[in-house]
Amino acid sequence: VFCEKPLTISLEDADRMVSTVERNGTKMSVDHTRSFVPNYRAARESVRNGDLGGLTRIVGHMGGHRSMLFRNGTHAIDLISFFADAGPKWVLAVHERGFEDYGAVYKGEGGKDPALDPGSTLIIEYANGVRAILNSAKMTPPITEIDLMGPSGRFRLDLCFPVVLNASL
Repeated sequence: VFCEKPLTISLEDADRMVSTVERNGTKMSVDHTRSFVPNYRAARESVRNGDLGGLTRIVGHMGGHRSMLFRNGTHAIDLISFFADAGPKWVLAVHERGFEDYGAVYKGEGGKDPALDPGSTLIIEYANGVRAILNSAKMTPPITEIDLMGPSGRFRLDLCFPVVLNASL
């Protein structure tokens, strides 16, 4: 089963989908394909090999009018988790101004109107100690980058164009 995002608009629906897939032994994928990009896979392998001296921080930047948590932010979060290589322990999220009362229910109507989908700042602590920050705001330049950092170096990745912009080891 290949699903487009948003997967669902409620946790209950997501739990029901997972249960159905598991019960039927079906494979399921959400349209988060960036983890299959060869350059990103090579960067993760380099991190796994210890080239950064152990990954400690991931910092993502997403800007411009399409900097929407549920439309494009899901891809950035998926890729951050791909590099973190562990499950999240906790998440802190603050939406941009005008979305303070957005709540936990998706209201983006399919992600076509940026005025309905917040940009957000997220801090994620992963089970292996990696901490990630995603800074997403519409009133900033249109960039999409992720920095992978450790004591021995850094990879800077562009999310729009699957390239390693800077590798300092």
